[in-house]
Amino acid sequence: RKCLGSVKKYNPDTNMWQKVSSLSYPRSSTCAVSDGRHLYAIGGNSDSGALDIVERFDSKEKAWQNVASTLKKRIGAGGAAVSQKLYVFGGLQTGDYSNFCEMYDPINDVWSSIANTLCTVTPKKSTVSVASLKSKIFVCHIFGEDDAQRDISLWVYDTVASEWRTCANLCQSFLHHFTIARLRMPKRVLDMCEVLS
Repeated sequence: RKCLGSVKKYNPDTNMWQKVSSLSYPRSSTCAVSDGRHLYAIGGNSDSGALDIVERFDSKEKAWQNVASTLKKRIGAGGAAVSQKLYVFGGLQTGDYSNFCEMYDPINDVWSSIANTLCTVTPKKSTVSVASLKSKIFVCHIFGEDDAQRDISLWVYDTVASEWRTCANLCQSFLHHFTIARLRMPKRVLDMCEVLS
Protein backbone atom coordinates (compact mmCIF):
# COMPACT_ATOMS: atom_id res chain seq x y z
CA ARG A 1 0.00 0.00 0.00
CA LYS A 2 1.12 3.50 -0.77
CA CYS A 3 2.21 5.59 2.22
CA LEU A 4 0.56 9.01 2.41
CA GLY A 5 0.99 12.01 4.66
CA SER A 6 -1.83 14.13 3.27
CA VAL A 7 -4.96 14.62 5.38
CA LYS A 8 -8.40 15.95 4.45
CA LYS A 9 -11.43 16.78 6.58
CA TYR A 10 -15.05 16.41 5.50
CA ASN A 11 -17.74 19.00 6.18
CA PRO A 12 -21.17 17.29 6.06
CA ASP A 13 -22.96 20.66 5.96
CA THR A 14 -21.29 21.66 2.68
CA ASN A 15 -20.61 18.11 1.45
CA MET A 16 -17.03 19.14 0.70
CA TRP A 17 -13.51 17.96 1.55
CA GLN A 18 -10.76 20.35 2.61
CA LYS A 19 -7.02 19.78 2.99
CA VAL A 20 -5.49 20.25 6.44
CA SER A 21 -1.91 19.99 7.69
CA SER A 22 -0.09 16.85 6.57
CA LEU A 23 1.28 14.17 8.86
CA SER A 24 4.99 14.38 9.63
CA TYR A 25 5.43 10.70 8.75
CA PRO A 26 3.72 9.31 5.60
CA ARG A 27 2.13 5.95 6.34
CA SER A 28 -0.61 3.46 5.55
CA SER A 29 -2.78 1.16 7.70
CA THR A 30 -2.85 3.74 10.50
CA CYS A 31 -5.06 3.51 13.57
CA ALA A 32 -7.08 6.75 13.78
CA VAL A 33 -8.85 7.66 17.03
CA SER A 34 -10.63 10.84 18.10
CA ASP A 35 -11.30 11.92 21.69
CA GLY A 36 -13.62 14.74 20.65
CA ARG A 37 -11.04 17.50 20.40
CA HIS A 38 -7.96 15.75 19.02
CA LEU A 39 -7.48 13.25 16.25
CA TYR A 40 -4.67 10.73 16.79
CA ALA A 41 -2.76 8.89 14.04
CA ILE A 42 -1.29 5.84 15.79
CA GLY A 43 1.40 3.64 14.25
CA GLY A 44 0.93 2.35 10.73
CA ASN A 45 3.18 1.09 7.98
CA SER A 46 5.96 3.22 6.50
CA ASP A 47 8.51 2.57 3.75
CA SER A 48 10.85 1.33 6.49
CA GLY A 49 8.29 -0.89 8.26
CA ALA A 50 5.95 -0.73 11.26
CA LEU A 51 5.77 2.51 13.25
CA ASP A 52 5.30 3.33 16.92
CA ILE A 53 4.98 7.04 16.13
CA VAL A 54 1.85 8.85 17.35
CA GLU A 55 0.77 12.24 16.01
CA ARG A 56 -2.08 14.34 17.40
CA PHE A 57 -4.11 16.88 15.41
CA ASP A 58 -5.50 19.81 17.38
CA SER A 59 -8.71 21.02 15.76
CA LYS A 60 -8.25 24.52 17.23
CA GLU A 61 -4.58 24.93 16.34
CA LYS A 62 -5.09 23.06 13.05
CA ALA A 63 -1.69 21.40 13.36
CA TRP A 64 -0.16 17.99 14.12
CA GLN A 65 2.25 17.39 16.97
CA ASN A 66 4.16 14.32 18.11
CA VAL A 67 3.17 12.73 21.42
CA ALA A 68 4.61 9.69 23.23
CA SER A 69 5.22 6.64 21.04
CA THR A 70 3.30 3.42 21.62
CA LEU A 71 4.99 0.58 23.50
CA LYS A 72 4.76 -1.65 20.42
CA LYS A 73 5.01 -0.91 16.71
CA ARG A 74 1.66 -1.53 15.05
CA ILE A 75 0.16 -1.87 11.57
CA GLY A 76 -3.63 -1.91 11.20
CA ALA A 77 -4.52 -1.78 14.90
CA GLY A 78 -7.97 -0.86 16.21
CA GLY A 79 -8.62 1.87 18.76
CA ALA A 80 -11.21 3.75 20.80
CA ALA A 81 -11.37 6.70 23.18
CA VAL A 82 -13.13 6.46 26.56
CA SER A 83 -13.08 9.15 29.26
CA GLN A 84 -10.30 11.10 27.51
CA LYS A 85 -8.02 8.06 27.32
CA LEU A 86 -7.08 6.10 24.20
CA TYR A 87 -7.11 2.32 23.94
CA VAL A 88 -5.37 0.42 21.13
CA PHE A 89 -5.77 -3.28 20.36
CA GLY A 90 -4.16 -5.75 17.97
CA GLY A 91 -2.31 -4.94 14.78
CA LEU A 92 0.61 -6.46 12.93
CA GLN A 93 4.00 -6.37 14.66
CA THR A 94 7.19 -7.62 13.02
CA GLY A 95 5.41 -10.28 10.97
CA ASP A 96 2.97 -11.52 13.63
CA TYR A 97 -0.49 -10.36 14.60
CA SER A 98 -0.66 -9.26 18.19
CA ASN A 99 -3.17 -9.28 21.03
CA PHE A 100 -1.08 -6.76 22.96
CA CYS A 101 -3.25 -3.92 24.28
CA GLU A 102 -2.24 -0.53 25.56
CA MET A 103 -3.75 2.68 26.90
CA TYR A 104 -2.68 6.31 26.43
CA ASP A 105 -3.07 8.96 29.12
CA PRO A 106 -2.84 12.35 27.34
CA ILE A 107 -2.51 14.30 30.60
CA ASN A 108 0.76 12.55 31.46
CA ASP A 109 1.67 11.71 27.83
CA VAL A 110 2.27 8.06 28.76
CA TRP A 111 1.32 4.67 27.27
CA SER A 112 0.81 1.65 29.54
CA SER A 113 0.04 -1.99 28.79
CA ILE A 114 -3.30 -3.66 29.47
CA ALA A 115 -3.32 -7.29 30.56
CA ASN A 116 -5.30 -9.47 28.16
CA THR A 117 -6.38 -12.59 30.04
CA LEU A 118 -8.68 -13.88 27.30
CA CYS A 119 -6.16 -14.47 24.54
CA THR A 120 -2.64 -15.61 25.32
CA VAL A 121 -1.70 -17.09 21.93
CA THR A 122 -0.69 -14.86 19.05
CA PRO A 123 -2.68 -15.98 15.97
CA LYS A 124 -1.08 -16.41 12.58
CA LYS A 125 -3.58 -14.03 11.06
CA SER A 126 -6.01 -11.70 12.76
CA THR A 127 -7.89 -8.54 11.95
CA VAL A 128 -9.47 -6.36 14.58
CA SER A 129 -12.22 -3.73 14.74
CA VAL A 130 -13.12 -1.71 17.82
CA ALA A 131 -16.06 0.37 19.07
CA SER A 132 -16.94 1.85 22.45
CA LEU A 133 -20.18 2.39 24.34
CA LYS A 134 -20.03 4.29 27.61
CA SER A 135 -17.22 2.69 29.66
CA LYS A 136 -17.12 -0.54 27.62
CA ILE A 137 -14.94 -1.24 24.59
CA PHE A 138 -16.00 -3.97 22.16
CA VAL A 139 -13.13 -5.69 20.34
CA CYS A 140 -13.97 -7.94 17.40
CA HIS A 141 -11.22 -10.36 16.31
CA ILE A 142 -11.28 -12.40 13.13
CA PHE A 143 -8.79 -15.27 13.16
CA GLY A 144 -7.89 -17.56 10.28
CA GLU A 145 -6.34 -17.64 6.83
CA ASP A 146 -9.53 -18.18 4.80
CA ASP A 147 -13.31 -18.43 5.12
CA ALA A 148 -13.25 -22.18 5.84
CA GLN A 149 -10.96 -21.71 8.85
CA ARG A 150 -12.26 -18.32 10.01
CA ASP A 151 -13.16 -17.83 13.65
CA ILE A 152 -14.86 -14.62 14.78
CA SER A 153 -15.01 -13.63 18.42
CA LEU A 154 -16.15 -10.57 20.34
CA TRP A 155 -14.51 -9.41 23.58
CA VAL A 156 -15.57 -6.62 25.91
CA TYR A 157 -13.13 -4.55 27.96
CA ASP A 158 -14.55 -2.72 30.98
CA THR A 159 -12.39 0.39 31.39
CA VAL A 160 -13.73 1.09 34.91
CA ALA A 161 -13.15 -2.40 36.32
CA SER A 162 -10.12 -3.05 34.06
CA GLU A 163 -11.59 -6.45 33.21
CA TRP A 164 -12.12 -8.49 30.06
CA ARG A 165 -15.26 -10.45 29.31
CA THR A 166 -15.93 -12.68 26.35
CA CYS A 167 -19.07 -13.03 24.27
CA ALA A 168 -20.12 -16.21 22.53
CA ASN A 169 -18.38 -16.78 19.22
CA LEU A 170 -20.36 -15.29 16.38
CA CYS A 171 -22.17 -17.45 13.84
CA GLN A 172 -19.77 -18.52 11.10
CA SER A 173 -22.25 -19.73 8.50
CA PHE A 174 -23.04 -16.36 6.95
CA LEU A 175 -20.22 -14.10 8.11
CA HIS A 176 -17.41 -13.95 5.59
CA HIS A 177 -16.31 -10.48 6.60
CA PHE A 178 -17.49 -8.91 9.83
CA THR A 179 -16.46 -5.72 11.56
CA ILE A 180 -17.89 -3.39 14.16
CA ALA A 181 -17.82 0.37 13.77
CA ARG A 182 -18.60 3.51 15.70
CA LEU A 183 -22.03 5.05 15.20
CA ARG A 184 -22.78 8.59 16.24
CA MET A 185 -25.86 8.61 18.48
CA PRO A 186 -27.53 11.30 20.62
CA LYS A 187 -26.45 11.25 24.28
CA ARG A 188 -30.04 10.81 25.44
CA VAL A 189 -30.20 7.55 23.48
CA LEU A 190 -26.88 6.29 24.85
CA ASP A 191 -27.97 7.12 28.40
CA MET A 192 -30.85 4.67 28.00
CA CYS A 193 -28.58 1.85 26.82
CA GLU A 194 -27.45 -0.91 29.10
CA VAL A 195 -24.41 -3.06 28.35
CA LEU A 196 -25.12 -6.65 29.32
CA SER A 197 -22.54 -8.58 31.31
